[in-house]
Amino acid sequence: MKSIEEKKALLKQRLLKQKIKNSKGNLTKRSNKADNRSLVSFSQQRLWFIDQLQGDSPEYNMPISFEVVGRLDLVVVNQVMNEIVRRHEVLRTIYIEDNDQTLQCIQSEVEFVLSENDLRDLSGSEQTQALNKLIQEDVHTAFNLSKDIMVRARFIYLFDGHTSDIKHTESNIQKPSGYLLFNMHHIASDGWSVQVLTKEFFSLYSAYVERKPNPLPELEIQYADYAHWQREWLQGEVLKTQLNYWQQQLADAPLMHSLQLDSPRLEVKQHQGALISSQLSSGIAQSLMQLAKKHQLTPFMLLHAALAQVLARHSNSDDIVIGTPVLNRLQAEIEPLIGFFVSTLVLRLDTNHQSLSDYLAHVREVHLDAQSNQDVPFERLVEQLNIPRSSAYTPVFQIMLTTDTDYGVGENKERQELTLPGVTLSPLPAEHITAKFDLDIRISLNESGVNLEWIFDKAIFNEVHVTQFNDHLSRLLTGLATVSETELVGPLQIKKLPMLSTLELDYSLNTLNDTEQDYPTDKCLHELFEAQAVANPNNIAVVFEDEQLTYQELNQQANKVAHYLAEHHDVTPNTLVGICVERSLQMVVGLLGILKAGGAYVPLDPSYPTARLQHIINDTGINYLLDQSGLHTRLELSDKVKLISINDTRFTDVFIDYPVTNRQLADKQPLSSLAYVIHTSGSTGTPKGVMIEQGAFVNFLQAMLFQLGPNFNHDLKLLAVTTMAFDIAGLEIWGPLFVGGQVVLASKDDVIDPSKLSHLLNVHDINFMQATPAGWRSLLDDDWAGKKDLVALSGGELLPDKLAKSLMRNCAQLWNCYGPTEATVWSLVRRIDCDNTRGNIANLAGPLSNYSHYVLDSTQEVVPQGVIGELYIGGTSLARGYLNNPDLTKEKFIADPFASRKDARLYRTGDLVRLVSDGQLEFVGRTDTQ
Repeated sequence: MKSIEEKKALLKQRLLKQKIKNSKGNLTKRSNKADNRSLVSFSQQRLWFIDQLQGDSPEYNMPISFEVVGRLDLVVVNQVMNEIVRRHEVLRTIYIEDNDQTLQCIQSEVEFVLSENDLRDLSGSEQTQALNKLIQEDVHTAFNLSKDIMVRARFIYLFDGHTSDIKHTESNIQKPSGYLLFNMHHIASDGWSVQVLTKEFFSLYSAYVERKPNPLPELEIQYADYAHWQREWLQGEVLKTQLNYWQQQLADAPLMHSLQLDSPRLEVKQHQGALISSQLSSGIAQSLMQLAKKHQLTPFMLLHAALAQVLARHSNSDDIVIGTPVLNRLQAEIEPLIGFFVSTLVLRLDTNHQSLSDYLAHVREVHLDAQSNQDVPFERLVEQLNIPRSSAYTPVFQIMLTTDTDYGVGENKERQELTLPGVTLSPLPAEHITAKFDLDIRISLNESGVNLEWIFDKAIFNEVHVTQFNDHLSRLLTGLATVSETELVGPLQIKKLPMLSTLELDYSLNTLNDTEQDYPTDKCLHELFEAQAVANPNNIAVVFEDEQLTYQELNQQANKVAHYLAEHHDVTPNTLVGICVERSLQMVVGLLGILKAGGAYVPLDPSYPTARLQHIINDTGINYLLDQSGLHTRLELSDKVKLISINDTRFTDVFIDYPVTNRQLADKQPLSSLAYVIHTSGSTGTPKGVMIEQGAFVNFLQAMLFQLGPNFNHDLKLLAVTTMAFDIAGLEIWGPLFVGGQVVLASKDDVIDPSKLSHLLNVHDINFMQATPAGWRSLLDDDWAGKKDLVALSGGELLPDKLAKSLMRNCAQLWNCYGPTEATVWSLVRRIDCDNTRGNIANLAGPLSNYSHYVLDSTQEVVPQGVIGELYIGGTSLARGYLNNPDLTKEKFIADPFASRKDARLYRTGDLVRLVSDGQLEFVGRTDTQ
């Protein structure tokens, strides 16, 4: 409900608008008519500025062409054009600068001369080639605004056109005798003016050729009178009121749309355009018109509402700014004039609304308010709001929406033949399409159907992409046409209306997520290790400095820890056990022992700040802590925390009397029990404990085995460089042990010294290593010679292309790995090689088994290919959630609307990506500041 003060303000605004409307009055002739010099209009001022900035340019030429059948009397054509130039002062006006002002100078007498070209003596192919060259020459020849008449005409002879010269056959009788070309400059014309020119031409030609008097009444006023009136009227309270509206309406508006471009934007716009078109049925058109009427919308408003939604879903933005032309011929006196009257209205929509009816009401309000304040010329608006200008794109908006009624002869539409005495003229569509905007969408809606045309800038968009825009708009309009009354007033958001095709949805939802594979569902991680210990008891399992443990030794020592924890501390499935030890063999023994006891480990890196360690202990509420060398003395531990000291020697007095055999639980440990809780970095707030279950981790390791193939086997020797408090350490430690391979632990000092790492790679004959891009860069910067049998994994950060290419020269294979802690280490693992180095070679791809990935918008709808959206991950390896944080768990882990299982979930990563070619995902950024 609006307050009384708001209602008063609204009423005052409406009264003021009515006052402004009534104050316009009628246009009159300039008082000083004898002076042929006067200020230009605001619209002319902009085109003059552009012309001075760019030099003579054909960008604002307005060409139209007619195919002529029959004999056209060129003497009469010349008479007609001279009369039109006499009638319309703006066509014989030139432009100058005087005392920092742009003036239009009306020339009192000029002689119009029709240009002629004779191609009658040329053969068929030569004639066609010459004709096309002349037409293109006329289209691309610029007007000199300080010298030229602002209209020109040309006739190109193909043959005489006498009926006696034509063989009377059906195939020959329609052969054109020539082409009639007109061209005007936009500074003196607009779409309506083109219609005025052609109507006057046909009317005068018909009269003159039959020796009748001029049928056209004299014009009451001229364009210069309008320009003078515009500058006199649009000032003071009128200007202030309307500018205040636009300042509020366009405050903080985006300077450019955020649609994905197919090619980088050039520094100077080239204006090379292309066109695609389509049509919807009469039934859809009639339903849309009924919907518009029901909501008190014009058809144009409804079309705008639909287009804005398509653009919003393609640009990942709810703030959509579109321009639309307004004829700006409200006074009857200016309807018969040739001149630059058309202006541009800026329409800014918020496409995010709770219901469709609310959204349509918003659209209506935006249109009505904009129309009430449309008198400020667009040029004046840009100047007054101090909006930056660029030679690469148009200011305020780069997308234009028009209806067919805004354009006349000369646009790309089919037109009927025009018959004159002894001759027939057929308008031709322009072959050269000028793209003044990034996208220029032209839609007509009537009972016979909906016609859609998209003119696009070929320098930044390709035809496939624009065809996708068109298909999506067509599908959304079709959806709007079938909306029920219940959906209109109910909670239906317009973003839920169908836009993507069935094929697009199937590709994004199913084809890219066809990852189902079997994985061990009957054994936990430690049980799978035990199987390897039986199969390869004497193989080296883990190495640290000059120490090592075989599979049998590691299994036995871990069993001692497991029996101790189970018998003395009641460690059972889901019991959290902290472990705070330096990188060592004892670290691996402790981690494995906790798992064998049925518990879940909580890693605490001794090198971490005390405050972070204290937070983790408090957050997890652990009752047991495996500690090494008194590291616990830095922490404040409650009496309930039981310390288990692990000495620096291989065996400890604490565990020496406990069995070396595998511990058997009374009941089978479920894979739904926890394997570990690892805390996030806390870069966006307080570190959060992520709960990873046994089944999730087992699936991840099996998926890595599937993905990496024969390289991931018992011959694997992996150099582990990551702190155990990072989830990637899970792959480094358990990956080799999962397949019977070997883990070589790098010490804390080794990790930060690239020369020592290089030494370890060689001395231990390492064939696998995972590191962040920063870690790999440090090796390369240290002149690392590389290792030809090394499989390099890069994760944890965005992998730059340049670094990727350097790494590819220094190792056997390079894999780019992506995944949040909440999805168990990694979910996308892709090999980079010479066959997939198009564009961004470090794109994300290679979904692991039993993972799913979706790129969704803010309403969890699938976004089109190439559009930025948030990445959601689903599948078997999602975390259980956040420890002791059910609200955040509910926010980040949502129900999976695309899965057949009712309990399936998706994790919101907060990562912004776009789906590009070959199913790859390009990382763009974050939804937050992480």
